[in-house]
Amino acid sequence: MCHSSHSQLSRLLEAAGEFIFRSRAEAYWAGCAAEVREELCRSAVQYRLEPFFYYYLWKVLPPERKTEFQKTGRAVLRNSLLLFHQFDSIRTLLNENSIRFIPFKGAELAREVYPDLSLRRMSDLDILIHPDDIDRAIALLRTDGWTGDEFRYDHHFAPLARKGVKVEIHFDLPGFHLKEPALFWKECRKTGCAEEYRLSPELNLLLQVVHAAGHDWHNSMKLLLDLAFLIRRGGIDWSRVEMSARRFGVLSPVPLFAVVPELFRHAPCLPEFRGKLPEGIRSDFLTLLGENCVFPQSSWTVL
Repeated sequence: MCHSSHSQLSRLLEAAGEFIFRSRAEAYWAGCAAEVREELCRSAVQYRLEPFFYYYLWKVLPPERKTEFQKTGRAVLRNSLLLFHQFDSIRTLLNENSIRFIPFKGAELAREVYPDLSLRRMSDLDILIHPDDIDRAIALLRTDGWTGDEFRYDHHFAPLARKGVKVEIHFDLPGFHLKEPALFWKECRKTGCAEEYRLSPELNLLLQVVHAAGHDWHNSMKLLLDLAFLIRRGGIDWSRVEMSARRFGVLSPVPLFAVVPELFRHAPCLPEFRGKLPEGIRSDFLTLLGENCVFPQSSWTVL
């Protein structure tokens, strides 16, 4: 990936940070030269951020881009509504039968962290079930019309499907390999709905990084926006983030703030990364974002 491509990606990250953390999307856009605006629109298409740009800039986008980005946003929204219609059916079933569960990734973030459903693309639903309830949960779902193989992966079952929607039932979080589930569930927050829980903000941040690392950092732009919107929501105890990272043996998100400072420059109350970034890691990470190449996890864990 050439220097000019890195510069374009850097500008895209800077714009996203302005939109998310400073609520000055239109002012930022007005300060950009015409060629920079067009470059940002091209980048939005390249990184599948058309709904993101439409949400923040719909009043000022060029007419042809406005139409294009709105169309894409509506398609994402329709897909999300279909997924959440099925999710609400599942949550009712689990709550009525006192099954302890946690929706995570898109199943939580799209509706509870992002300001609009169209901003978070989703392909399926991910739900963590308490290990003591997992067999009963699977049986209930199959009785309710969800079908699929019975294969068990290292942290979830094979997807179940109904009416074009897929759900992955997890007994463990990807990358965590919980040896003491009881301690983990104590750190989660119970909602007011029967046995429904949510990840703490600290665990949610860790999950995003662990999941991305487990997939060789593919689709990292989605990871970065997930982190940014989680941070914008607030309520994060950064000492607990580091403590939980050590406890569960997973990666901390803090080095990312130094690798892509454009996005997080205006985020409130971020801890400062005090380590030393390996030479070339920023360039490697920008190349990863731009080309979706494999980014060796060994290069990241040295942080």
